[in-house]
Amino acid sequence: MRQGLVWRGQLRTHRRGAGLSLAVLLCLLSALADPFPAVVIAEETAPQRSGAVFAAVAEFWQTRDHAALAALVSTDGVRISVGPADERATLFSPSQAFYFFRNLFETRQTASFRYLRVQETAQSGRVYAVARWRHRWTGTETIEDMRLMISLNHGKHGWALVEIKALR
Repeated sequence: MRQGLVWRGQLRTHRRGAGLSLAVLLCLLSALADPFPAVVIAEETAPQRSGAVFAAVAEFWQTRDHAALAALVSTDGVRISVGPADERATLFSPSQAFYFFRNLFETRQTASFRYLRVQETAQSGRVYAVARWRHRWTGTETIEDMRLMISLNHGKHGWALVEIKALR
């Protein structure tokens, strides 16, 4: 009887060790993976393909999908300036943008988001759009209008979100 208990104890310890090593392996693999990869779009006629990314930004903004929006951010980060001060812009990494967008959409309810114009600058590899974002702060009924300039840059991984700036 005593030998059976020792054997089961050893077996249990062995299973815990195997489970622990599997958990460590999974953690290492997940740490190596990029949780917010930039959107990759084929490089044929680049300015025309940027429209797909602009459409995705609009869709994700309207549906308040902060994770999908953060996935569009350039691996170099996105500069965001949507606060009350013009001069304050912050550079967010893709993972920081995830939390910025989550907080933004928790505090503001989007009434509408639509593009007013899209300007393509082919020689610089950058495209711009001006959008009208109508929103209200959570808990209020007053709708506010904000014009946003959204910039995409074409890099080695395709078009990615590099700037969101409030236009005053």
